[in-house]
Amino acid sequence: MGKANSKHTPMRRCNGCMKSFPKKELLRLVVADDKVVVDPGGKTEGRGAYLCRSEDCLSKALKKKRFTNVMTRKLTEDEAEAVKAAIGVAEGRSEVSE
Repeated sequence: MGKANSKHTPMRRCNGCMKSFPKKELLRLVVADDKVVVDPGGKTEGRGAYLCRSEDCLSKALKKKRFTNVMTRKLTEDEAEAVKAAIGVAEGRSEVSE
């Protein structure tokens, strides 16, 4: 009588496009030791934000200051470059301003 065999899939919202996806499909960013770092395993302690693995979503999130709202701090240019590298975007392809 129900969904005894179905597993719950945790959903998270991308801070760029604001669409919901299964948690495993998104990249988690977390504030650790006063730095924003990529959390590939999704288990690092701290305030986290999720992002699609696309340059467009990163650009939207930075432009609309969504990381500042979620993490209560800005991403530095170095941190933004680390996120770009993690999502597979070629370094130096676009400028990040925030």
